[in-house]
Amino acid sequence: GGGQSPDYDNPHLQASLISFIEAMGQHYDGDSRLGIVQLGLLGFWGEWHTWPHNNWFPNSSFQSELIIAYTTAFKQTLLQIRYPVAGSSELPIGFHDDSFAHSTLGDADWYFHPRLVAAKAEERWRETPIGGELRPELQWWIFEDGYSTGTDRQDFFECVSETHASMLLNFAAFSGGLNSTAELKRAEAAALSLGYALHVSSASVNASLLQVTLENRGVAPFYHSLMLQVQDSNGMIATVELPRLTRDHGSQVFVLNISTFLNPSPEAPWTLSLHSDNVLQSQQILFATAPGEGSIR
Repeated sequence: GGGQSPDYDNPHLQASLISFIEAMGQHYDGDSRLGIVQLGLLGFWGEWHTWPHNNWFPNSSFQSELIIAYTTAFKQTLLQIRYPVAGSSELPIGFHDDSFAHSTLGDADWYFHPRLVAAKAEERWRETPIGGELRPELQWWIFEDGYSTGTDRQDFFECVSETHASMLLNFAAFSGGLNSTAELKRAEAAALSLGYALHVSSASVNASLLQVTLENRGVAPFYHSLMLQVQDSNGMIATVELPRLTRDHGSQVFVLNISTFLNPSPEAPWTLSLHSDNVLQSQQILFATAPGEGSIR
């Protein structure tokens, strides 16, 4: 909570925290049940501050030691930290804004995006994910009729566009906070505005090759390794690994060898799909494209 704090200079506490991170990494790194591990442990609510008791917070040396422990323990699972501190903006760590749409954009130097800009970390979203939590007080009414921007009330979609956020916590949406069809639709549109949106512009066969044109219409890339797959009606499969596409890459053409495939037809179509080893087997990675009923679907 916001009133009590351990002594972060205590060597026993420091050793316990580092040992905990090492053990957690050994057990969970690469576990596909985890989307993000946020670097908590320090500060009130694990949010890396002890405001207004700033002298209670650990020094930069131990902050750095703890951050390095996380990046050493987690080589596969994605990481996020609350602020770009102690060299974190130079490491494979994303950031999370736990007051999203409340103090995300603006001129105040302690707001989320200005802090990233000051640390020269505003482009880190290209390599590491941005996330956080929709400010708890806003969760209950940000999607209602009559919501207007003002002090401590920012435009949700502008915040997403500027930060390139991929995921946000929103407790109220699952706890009775959406009380009308219009409010639900706005919340769904807000969720869909996050992260990647991989669109298939075209697919064509040229001799023994399938050419697929893809573009990412979302605000952020898909961060883990990602494969584009095509399968014919006989179960033959061809794949190609995709780069980390962002919107400013525009349309990109990817080529798959289909020399052993049966010819596609509406009755025996080929199926395009996306796959990653970093999601659960029960999950699907969907295109942002209407499925269609042609020979290649």
